[in-house]
Amino acid sequence: MGELTYRILPNGDQWRLEHDGQSIAYTTRTAAFEAAVNAAQGAMRSTEEVRIHVEPAPKSESSGLLSPQ
Repeated sequence: MGELTYRILPNGDQWRLEHDGQSIAYTTRTAAFEAAVNAAQGAMRSTEEVRIHVEPAPKSESSGLLSPQ
């Protein structure tokens, strides 16, 4: 048992989901988050702790605080 961490971070006009040395590109932050949650659901059965860390959007995109994009 251990800890799993999923990181979501901006990368140009995409969002990257990083986990266990792998990185997958998504068009939106929401899509990357949904993929992380889906992956974490299965992992929660076999691990003590699951973390999903979402980096903030770049300044030019963060003006709409309620926007999921």
